[in-house]
Order: sequence, then C-alpha cells, then structure tokens
Amino acid sequence: MFPASAGSDPIEQIKFIADRRFSGIEDNFLKLRPIEVQEKIGRELAKHNLEMGCFVNNLIFDRPTFVSDSREAIEILLKQLKETIEVAKRVNGKKDGVDRMKLLIGLKY
Repeated sequence: MFPASAGSDPIEQIKFIADRRFSGIEDNFLKLRPIEVQEKIGRELAKHNLEMGCFVNNLIFDRPTFVSDSREAIEILLKQLKETIEVAKRVNGKKDGVDRMKLLIGLKY
C-alpha cells in the first residue's frame, strides 16, 4: 500500500488511505497475514467505509494447480478457495485474484 508514507502497519496505512479519500485498498498478501491482523483490517476498513479490493487466492507457485486435473491439484485448489472465502469474510472482501503466471510454465500453446 503506502509503507513509505504510512509505515508498515496495515492499520496505519488504512488510516492514511482513508484520510486521502480513497474508496478502498488492495492487499495481495492478505491471505498470509495472521487471522488477528485480517480481522483488524476488516474492522478498520468498515470504520472508514472502505472496500477491500482484490487479494490473491493461490499462493502456490512450485507446481500446477489451476492447469492440472490431478487429484492433488484439485484438493489444493479447493483448500485454497475455502481459505480465501474465510479471509474474505474477515475483511468483507468480494474480489479475489488468481495468479497463473508461474502455473502456465511448461504448457504447450
């Protein structure tokens, strides 16, 4: 977000963003933050009437998931999606991003 202007604390960054009349934030690594921090982010966003924008669903880049039909890939995908839904609930998020760049390596077009 704005670590150079508001520091590394996501709550302070949200306050900084709200003071500048933004309508929301994005946090690509929201899913990696501790649950307590996600909940604080959700409360702070609600306090300032800000929207949680897109955050990343899939954080596994060492093997295919979205481009594979293996049982393991399907289980990983379902687990990730369930985790993402829980994170979205904590921050009232409605948008999710899927990063396929590294997952497409090795595919023949």
